[in-house]
Amino acid sequence: MFFVDDDVVTMVFTDDERMLLGQIPRLLHDIDTAVGDPGYEVLHRAIYRDDPDASRELEDLVASDRWEMRSSDRQIVERVGQGVATMTRQEARGFLRSLNEARLVVAARAGAFESGPGWEEMVPADRSLAAVAWLGYVQADLIQALSVE
Repeated sequence: MFFVDDDVVTMVFTDDERMLLGQIPRLLHDIDTAVGDPGYEVLHRAIYRDDPDASRELEDLVASDRWEMRSSDRQIVERVGQGVATMTRQEARGFLRSLNEARLVVAARAGAFESGPGWEEMVPADRSLAAVAWLGYVQADLIQALSVE
């Protein structure tokens, strides 16, 4: 799926895989304002669970930088979904962050966190969980490719 040569990461996806990747920007587009959505909740957990004031203060400090980074990362995923086949290592890290966000959002919406260990056994019967598993596979393959010097 991923091949790295110096600073260039080349991707090989089927048309169906590219179509799935192309859905990630839409999936994540409004998630940062969708209070109450399980996906929002998993991406916006309190950093300091025992200190809501400190969590809010940190959130206020990092919110705009995080939003800019997420927006940039999602543009990379959008380009890949449109057929771009190469990216830099830095772009690949942004791509990886968006894959992780998408995986967390889909898993939260599918109830994977509530079902505890063993959710993988439900993958054949649940398309959302199958998407979570596939996104994990893509993440693992990209991490492996980036770790090879």
